[in-house]
Amino acid sequence: MGGALMFDKNEIRKRREMKRAWEDRERSEARRKARKPRKSLVVGRIPEDFLRKAYLSDKKSMREIAVLCSCSEHKVAYWITAYSIPVRSQSEAVYGAKHKNGDPFSFNWKDVNTTNPHFLYGLGLGLYSGLGTKVGNDVRIGSSNPAVITAFTNFLCVVCGVKKEALRFGLQVHGTENKIDTLSFWAKSLSVSQKQFQKPVVVRVKKGGVRKMRGTHGFVTLHFYNSKLKQEIIKAIKNAH
Repeated sequence: MGGALMFDKNEIRKRREMKRAWEDRERSEARRKARKPRKSLVVGRIPEDFLRKAYLSDKKSMREIAVLCSCSEHKVAYWITAYSIPVRSQSEAVYGAKHKNGDPFSFNWKDVNTTNPHFLYGLGLGLYSGLGTKVGNDVRIGSSNPAVITAFTNFLCVVCGVKKEALRFGLQVHGTENKIDTLSFWAKSLSVSQKQFQKPVVVRVKKGGVRKMRGTHGFVTLHFYNSKLKQEIIKAIKNAH
């Protein structure tokens, strides 16, 4: 009797599996029949002038262009590459999708006179507020970006009347970088003499270490040893708040 019951259970299980498989096939067939065949409005190549206008001028995404043409995104991407159209980065694509009507500002950098003492005054205070050292007796700011050090150098020389020859620089070089080439790069970028640099410090990072040197030309610290100027800069930053 036990054998008959086991046979019955196995038979029931098989019938259930067969029924489930049949129902899955029916649903799949119904979805296939209900799916409308999509015909591409663009047969063959996508016209280059249309693609450039839609992608570059109208800032449409590849997906939006694919919907307009009733074709796949792969086809749009293929012809964008074939026409050597510059592809937007992911961040640019996201920004463009959020700002369909253009940038939400109308600031023109060409109208800014970077040699204006008032501009340099605000720029210098902002840089020192974010990157400058607040302790000690020297005006000190560090960065791996030559443009930042150059901007603060202009602030000291134009606004504060500091002589460029009085500035001193410290240089940290990653262990894989050439000290001579890195020193030459910074001296040329900042338009100063290599004699104004202290002896470069080589920073060696062990494998798996936390500390990392940013950039490919080390890290520079600008020094101007004057406690009174430092106090005046910090006071101006506090008053600006």
